[in-house]
Amino acid sequence: MISFNSSSYIINVLFQGISRTFTFIANFFIFVIIARLSKSEIFGQYSLILAYLSVFAVLSDFGMTSILSKDFNQKNNNNLYLGNYYCLKIFINIILIVISFILAFFAFKDIFLILLFSSFFIPMIGSRFFEPLFQILRKPFYSLYPSVLYSISYFLFSMLFLIYFNNQNILFNLIFSYCLANALYFILAVFLSYRLIIPEFQIDIEIIKKIFFLSLPLGISSFLTIFNTRIPFFFLSSLSSDHAVGIYSSAFRFLELGSMFIVMLTSPLLPVLSDKKNKNSKEFKYIVIKIFEGIAIIILPLIILAPVISPYIIDKLFGVDFIESVMALNILACSFVIIINSLFFTMVGISLNVIKVTYFITGSATVINFILNYLLISHFSFIGAAISNLIIELYMLGWILFFLIKKNGNIFRLKMWIKIIISNIIFIITIFLLKDIGLFLLIIIYFIIVLLVYRTMGFAKSIYFLKKTIFSKLNLN
Repeated sequence: MISFNSSSYIINVLFQGISRTFTFIANFFIFVIIARLSKSEIFGQYSLILAYLSVFAVLSDFGMTSILSKDFNQKNNNNLYLGNYYCLKIFINIILIVISFILAFFAFKDIFLILLFSSFFIPMIGSRFFEPLFQILRKPFYSLYPSVLYSISYFLFSMLFLIYFNNQNILFNLIFSYCLANALYFILAVFLSYRLIIPEFQIDIEIIKKIFFLSLPLGISSFLTIFNTRIPFFFLSSLSSDHAVGIYSSAFRFLELGSMFIVMLTSPLLPVLSDKKNKNSKEFKYIVIKIFEGIAIIILPLIILAPVISPYIIDKLFGVDFIESVMALNILACSFVIIINSLFFTMVGISLNVIKVTYFITGSATVINFILNYLLISHFSFIGAAISNLIIELYMLGWILFFLIKKNGNIFRLKMWIKIIISNIIFIITIFLLKDIGLFLLIIIYFIIVLLVYRTMGFAKSIYFLKKTIFSKLNLN
């Protein structure tokens, strides 16, 4: 059995964070380049295909990565365990490829051939389980090599097709670049993993059954979560246009980028919260309250600024053809605040052992999201999609808070929240009064006022507490 201490935990979080950040930032900027160099309709179709493949990638994983991370160390014969793990993944992916063929033929006939081709790469697109495997085997830096290869090859192939073959099946060429980059990632990851451990492909039904049934709840939950975020792409394609998909996607990428960053930043919180819950329940509740307040203190002034800077960001990154996405981006910025709190309170729920309620929350949210997107996209196109996203995030956060307050007691301190509300009213008035003085001067004056208000309200201690708590894992033994 392999054991980990605090320093190995930090190294694992660091390398996994760097690897994911490198990959996602590369994806984001490739998206930006494609949007600027191709038409919005092509970008919309491209976004739709990637949304389709991302759902199947999550199904390909089916929660098994988490089971591998949890269960692998505890096995006496890790080679046999890994071999059966691979066998189960191969079986699941064969089924998914067949399902993808059928679904693409009946639901996406206009892009059927591209989806038919890309379906063969579903196992490779969903192969990010190598990262925790490298961490378990004490080679966390191995996760960087495939990620770097993926990012560079994806960028080079995409640029090659955009610049030199822009008028020749551009959509297929771009998807081919994405699939080929994932294939290279997979090949290198397999090669590196074989240097550390050689799987034993001797089928053991008991091992396979255990992996499958342990991963089943996580797999369903992960599928519902990703499907929730991809529903708008499918409805926009069928009820609106490829142009609307492209406009929504340009705004949605910022939400995904921000969410990824928050997940990476807050990942050290889970062991901290679990440790405090086991040792001192009163201190645990105090930490939850302080972090909740700290998130609001830091994030809300940034969201208030979003409508001012969003037109500039969209114009500079995606170009004037995507300026319509500003309103969607502003709405999704509000969703971002909700998502940050949902991620945090989900960690709190895990610490309190009330995580099972998330299956009900996510499942019911999927049904409501489906209905909302159908109704709102029919009337308001991509704006309706953004509004649906915000409503669903509020719905899920509301339920999470309900169960946590029921389990752990009230987390709202009236005096502090009055201060937070008054502060943000001041920030809104500041934006309104300074809206005509020029963007950069407005931003400078705005943050000066934010700092002055923070000092007056005594928020510095809350921010310091949040920073200290997030990084307190460094001091755990």
